[in-house]
Amino acid sequence: MIPQVNDIVIIEEDGHKSSWPMARITEVGSRSAKMITGKTNRLIERPFKKIYPLEVRPSVSSEIKTTPTTTSSSTQALPMNPQAIPLQAAHEQPIAKRTRSSRILLSSTTLSLVVVFCLLHSVTATETLDGFTPQHKTAGTSIVDIWNTISSLVTDIAIHLGYSVMFLGIIATLYCFSILLHVTDLVRILVHWMVTLLRKLISTVIRKCRIPRPSKPVTRTIVMLHFVLLVYGCNDVNHARSDETVCYNRNAEGNGTHMECVINSVSLINVRSTGSITCLHFGDAQQPVLTLKIESDAISTSCQKNTLFFSRDFKLDYEYIQRCDMKGSCSEKQCTTLDPDQDLPELSNLAKSKPGFTGCLPGCGCVNCGCLFCDPSCLFYRTYATPTSNTIYEVFHCPSWTPKLRVKITINNSSSTTTNLSPGVRYMIPGTNISLTAIGLVSPPISAHSANYIHARSPDGQLLWTALTFNPAASPGTPTKGFVGELMCPTNSDAEDFNCQFDNALCRCVGFSTSVQCICRHQKMKDFQLKNKLPFTSSNHQIKFNDETEQVEIDSTYDGVMGIQVDAINASVSRFTEISRCVTTQVETFNGCLSCHTGVKLHLKCHSSVKTSTLVTCSDFHANIACGPDSPTTDLQFHVKAVGLQSSSPSTIAINCSSDCGHRVEFVVRGTAAPNPAFLLQNELKIMGRTILGSANIMTTNWLRVMNYRDLRLLV
Repeated sequence: MIPQVNDIVIIEEDGHKSSWPMARITEVGSRSAKMITGKTNRLIERPFKKIYPLEVRPSVSSEIKTTPTTTSSSTQALPMNPQAIPLQAAHEQPIAKRTRSSRILLSSTTLSLVVVFCLLHSVTATETLDGFTPQHKTAGTSIVDIWNTISSLVTDIAIHLGYSVMFLGIIATLYCFSILLHVTDLVRILVHWMVTLLRKLISTVIRKCRIPRPSKPVTRTIVMLHFVLLVYGCNDVNHARSDETVCYNRNAEGNGTHMECVINSVSLINVRSTGSITCLHFGDAQQPVLTLKIESDAISTSCQKNTLFFSRDFKLDYEYIQRCDMKGSCSEKQCTTLDPDQDLPELSNLAKSKPGFTGCLPGCGCVNCGCLFCDPSCLFYRTYATPTSNTIYEVFHCPSWTPKLRVKITINNSSSTTTNLSPGVRYMIPGTNISLTAIGLVSPPISAHSANYIHARSPDGQLLWTALTFNPAASPGTPTKGFVGELMCPTNSDAEDFNCQFDNALCRCVGFSTSVQCICRHQKMKDFQLKNKLPFTSSNHQIKFNDETEQVEIDSTYDGVMGIQVDAINASVSRFTEISRCVTTQVETFNGCLSCHTGVKLHLKCHSSVKTSTLVTCSDFHANIACGPDSPTTDLQFHVKAVGLQSSSPSTIAINCSSDCGHRVEFVVRGTAAPNPAFLLQNELKIMGRTILGSANIMTTNWLRVMNYRDLRLLV
């Protein structure tokens, strides 16, 4: 049978019969026909043997003939006239109107019933379709054809629903997996902290129970005095003497001028800068008219102050807030163009009124983070400083120092006076015709000359304390982490108003999901008071603050030799020396630390028949201490550099020394030295308290913040 134009046919394909498409014939050829498919509306051409009509319109004059078949399932075929009446237009045919858009109108209840019906009858439908063979002589649309069409539609709907359910199942599985990862990470951190705490506890118990073993290391010590010598003996010093005749032309009232000539005695003595005692007799050596005792105390240098900046005690806090993309101040380029002091309305006025830095970090987007769009959100945060006390700190250094030699002058063993001799400046002893002049006075190299100093003052300007530090100071106007001046103020008034700035590197902030975590570390100015508060005594100098001159002074006990010129008018000079035996003993075992600035403290006492000073020598150091029948205990401070000393426990040290004030006497000092405490301190990370201004996370905020790292630290 040759199909006609506008016939509705089924096209044979390679797949199952239930998936064969339907089409409407538009043009009939000799062996094939052109047609338009119902689903894709494409124009295709197929041979007649691949086309099966669904319905045809019989002619009016044709007679219906019944042809019985031999099978039990016989059907009646209508003979078709080639000149059949044209069929209805495609838009009037019920099957042609069945498009995909009509499926969307089905309600959810109808779709559910259709899915259940399809699942229950899928086997039956498959068997029926497999047993159905289309006939070219079909007179119209049969029930099987309608069933096939409905089954095709229901199968398509079921397939799409299956894909949707599978996609939602994958999303739910990933979501549950992410929750499992967070819980596992928290458990891992908790176990790590518990193990760390247990290890520290065990190590502490072992360290307390460990008994230090004595060791005999090879030591190098540098020891000097830091006390005022109270001695009355005379040391053997180098003395060069010469006489000169000096004539003066004087004016006499009414008699014109006359010349007077006198004989001056000039003595040049070489003394040590500390502990050296020189005794001079003026007049007859057997019956001197005047005795002069010159005792050198120390080389004193005065600081010429230069203020660098001011500072305050402070603490660091931070706050943050999340904003989704295109909401509030958050935009595509906001995080890359944000200024450190930009005024964001999302931040609190407290944070913006304090010195600090504003930053932005990328956060998560999408619905699980409370955002409509999946573009990264903005995590705005600000770290800021707040004062913790009213103390104002002045940081200064000394670009130059003025040296002077401090000496104690005793006349006839009765009256004494202490004065500072400036280099090249003559000092006339009151009530005498004797003058002293320091020659070759050189300030020794001392590390404290290059140190930085700190004044702590109350708000009313009263000086509370002064300290020094060997930490380098930051350049004025550029606060630097790890330097003195992590927070600096230009002037004293700015420090009072807390108009200061700090280094942004003091805080390290990390953003994740919808939160920001900042770790901040900084120095505390008040800690310098605990370490190096003045007066401060080191191995070879003593640093103090002179309240009268308001200057920092360093008394150096550097064991150097310098010259003092003694001029006596019209007098002869002779030198006197006492030789004695000095026995030095250790009062108590010393203690201190290895390779640290404070070193160890040594307590010595010297005994001799007369009051004098003795030279103590231990390895490569030399120092003078007072000695006599009832001399006081001398406190020494020295540094110990050891080879092979234990670094984890205190070490026992023995040092061979000698005392010499005319006769050499040997003695031994013993003590213990602990490791440098700076290497035993644990690195403490302080996580500052945080302020959460807001969060747009609706779905995950609660379970993500059930336990955070800060709660875990507090728990441990």
